[in-house]
Amino acid sequence: MEATTRRRSTDEPARPALEAGTAVAATVRTTLGPNGMDTMVVDRDGSVLVTNTGSSVLERLDVAHPIGRSAVAAAASQDRAASDGSTRTVILLGALLDRARELIEDGAHPRTVVKGYARATERARERLAEYAAPFDDDERERLERIVATTVNGRWDDDAVGHFATAVVSALRRVDFDASRLTLHGYAGEGVAASTLVDGILVDHDASSTSVAPVVGADVPSLAAPRIALVRDAIGLDDTAAGTTVTVDDAHTLERVRDHERDVTAGLVDAVRESGADALFCAKPVDDGVRVALARAGVLVVERTRSDEFAAIERATDADAVPSPRDLDAAALGRAGSIRRREIGDVSTLVVADCPVEAHASLVLRGGTPHVVEETRRIVADGIDVLRQAVRDGRVVPGGGASATALSQTLASEATRVSGREQLVRSAYAEALTTLPRTLAENAGRDPTTAIADLKRRQRADGPDIGIGVDGSLVDARAAEIVEPPTVLRSCLTNAFETAATVLRVDDVLPAATANPSDEGMAPDGPDHGGYPWAIGH
Repeated sequence: MEATTRRRSTDEPARPALEAGTAVAATVRTTLGPNGMDTMVVDRDGSVLVTNTGSSVLERLDVAHPIGRSAVAAAASQDRAASDGSTRTVILLGALLDRARELIEDGAHPRTVVKGYARATERARERLAEYAAPFDDDERERLERIVATTVNGRWDDDAVGHFATAVVSALRRVDFDASRLTLHGYAGEGVAASTLVDGILVDHDASSTSVAPVVGADVPSLAAPRIALVRDAIGLDDTAAGTTVTVDDAHTLERVRDHERDVTAGLVDAVRESGADALFCAKPVDDGVRVALARAGVLVVERTRSDEFAAIERATDADAVPSPRDLDAAALGRAGSIRRREIGDVSTLVVADCPVEAHASLVLRGGTPHVVEETRRIVADGIDVLRQAVRDGRVVPGGGASATALSQTLASEATRVSGREQLVRSAYAEALTTLPRTLAENAGRDPTTAIADLKRRQRADGPDIGIGVDGSLVDARAAEIVEPPTVLRSCLTNAFETAATVLRVDDVLPAATANPSDEGMAPDGPDHGGYPWAIGH
C-alpha cells in the first residue's frame, strides 16, 4: 500500500477523522439559541441563503470528508425524528468527538470510549424522563410558549408571538391533526401580515395558462357548492399521446373542428349532468374545455396541488374520478362555500365549512421568496414540535437546564465507577455542558463563569434553572422555556450513535472505481447479490 494510504496503528489517534466532525459542529455553533447569529451560505451558482437555522445551513454545506458527512446526516436524522434540535445534536456530537480524541490520546481504546458513552447515554435518557412534568393541552399560554421556544431567535419578539399564536390557533382548530392544516407562502409583505384562514386555500394563479386571465378574472363565490374531483388531465382526445392528425383540405379541417366541438360538448354535458358547481383537476385542463365549462357556470381549477386535492377529497366527502365522464351525483362532495381571496397579486380560492372535517390554512408572508421559504420551514418546525409535545403530554425545561442537570448527575455517578470508564463518563458529562455553554456565549456572557454559576444555582434551587433569553439565569419552567422531552432524547441518541460510528472507524481508504462487468462479484469469489465486498474486523 502506498504511503499516502498507509494504515494507521490502532493506538494512533484518529485526529483528522474526529476533527472533521468537530469542524462541522463549529460551523453551526454560533447559530444556537435566541441570540444565535446568522450564517450566509453561498451556493456554487452564486445564490445566497442567510439563516440562523442550523439544519438549513447543514443541508447546503458542501462537506467532502465522509466523517463530516456523518455529522450532517445526524442533523438530518434529528430533524426527521423531532423537527428540532438538529443544531444541538451536531454541537453535542462535536463535543463528544473532541472529548474522545483527548481520551484516546491519553491511552483509552476507542471501544472503551464507545462503551462508556453508551452507558452514559442510556442513563441520561432515563434521568431525562424524571425531569419531565405533565401539562394540559388546554393551557393555551403554555402551548404558545412551546412554539415560541422552538422559533425564538428567528424573528423579533412581536413576530415570534404572532406566529406562536397562529400555530396554536391553527392546530387547535384541526384537533392537532397536521393533515388538515396546509401552509402557503407568498412574497410581497412582511411576516406580520401572515394570517390564519378557515378552510382549504387553493391557488388560482392567473399565470397557469394563457386563457386563465379570461376565465379566472371574475371567479364567483359559490354558496353550498357541489364539488367534482378529477385525477387525470382533461383533454379533447383519449387516444395515445403523440397522435397526429393530417389536414389536407378545408373540409377535413372543418371535420376536425366539429369533432373537437363534439368532444368538448360531451365533457361539459357530463359535468353539468352530474350537478357539479366546481371542478378541481389534479392535472391540466384543455383551454377550450375550461372556457366552455366557465360559460356553463362551472368553476374550474386545474393543476390543484396534491395536498390540497387530497384535503378537498377528505373534507368534502367527494370521490375523485379519472375523467369527467365518470362523474355522477354520488361522486360529488359538499362544502359550505367557495369564495375568492386575493393575496397580493395572487388569486386564491377558499373551500370553507366542509361537512366531514374542519380544515385550516396558514398564509405566510415575507418580503422576498427566500424569507417566505425560511418562514415556512420555521413554522413547520413549530407545528411538529407542538404536536410532539401534545403527544408526549409532558415537557422538560429548556435553556440548557436539562442538559446541565444531566451533566451534574452523570458526573456524580461517574465517581462510583472504576477504571477508564469513569474518565469516559466524566468526559460525556462535560460534553453535555457544551449546550448551555454555547447558549451563554452566544448571549454575550463569559461561558466559563456562566456554567459555574448555573451549576451552583442548580445545586441550590433544582434542575429547572437555565439560560434565559438575555443570557441571565432563570427558572426555565416558570418562564415557560420548555420543550417536549422527545427533542433532547433524540438529540442524545443521534449524537451518541454517530459518535460511536465514527469512533469505530480506524481508517478511511479511497475505493477503486468499480468495473461495471464485475458488478455483484467479490474478488476471486462468488456472487453475493450485488453487496459490496467487505472485510469485517
